[in-house]
Amino acid sequence: MFTVELDTTKLNERIFELRDAIAGQGGDVSTIFEDESRLFLKQVIRLTPPKTRQQGEAAVTRDIGKLFTGVNEEMLNLIGSEHGVTNIDAWITSATGSHIELDWRRIDPTGDGMSEFHNRNRDSRGRAYNLKRQKSLKWYSPYVVSFGDLAKYREKIKSHVGRRKAAWAKSFTALGGKVTNWVGRHVNGAKGEFHHSTNPEHPSITMINRTPGIGQDLHFVRGAMRVRQEVIRRRIKLIVSGYSSDVANGMKIRRKAHKTAESFQEAA
Repeated sequence: MFTVELDTTKLNERIFELRDAIAGQGGDVSTIFEDESRLFLKQVIRLTPPKTRQQGEAAVTRDIGKLFTGVNEEMLNLIGSEHGVTNIDAWITSATGSHIELDWRRIDPTGDGMSEFHNRNRDSRGRAYNLKRQKSLKWYSPYVVSFGDLAKYREKIKSHVGRRKAAWAKSFTALGGKVTNWVGRHVNGAKGEFHHSTNPEHPSITMINRTPGIGQDLHFVRGAMRVRQEVIRRRIKLIVSGYSSDVANGMKIRRKAHKTAESFQEAA
């Protein structure tokens, strides 16, 4: 009768080294997931409209111009007192002596109703319908306010520029990324969510964006995800090859994944 004893000490050491390298706290799997998530978010934030703050504010100016008309307060009060504040059909004489027929649907002397009117006349992307397309020799306007109220409301809406990006930035900053100030100012109140499970065996990252119009961005979000999936596949392949090299050279199996500097760079 023969008794054979197998010493598995070295094998167990290798198994524990491999497990720690792959799934230990801060191991290669979680490092890759976090790093690639930052790179995914950085790309998506860059592609999410608007490209720049100036571009977004210019779009706001155009949208506001599709709905509202500003006039001086003296004229606003005069027309309102003589013809009422809705469905105005009247003639006025300009400074040059020419006669102009007014077709104003509504006058708002205080500007208090502008927000409700604006929200009621937006499409699924949050952009304003062009209500001034009516072809007429009349001076047509769906909504008339004072120059002061128009400027005040326009600046208020301009201050919202960057909210769509900020819903992604909520996750990006939670992972250590940085964004420009015009996006970062909205992060706390952004319509986004970030959930991160650091379970070493089943790490997961969930990023949610619920801002109006986000459905229009699905094409580039999916494209960015496909790119990152392919990169993750290549990185894991290289890491496993590195483990094999450690074993072949009689070295301790060490972690191979590193955070890339690019993933921490500021996103627009």
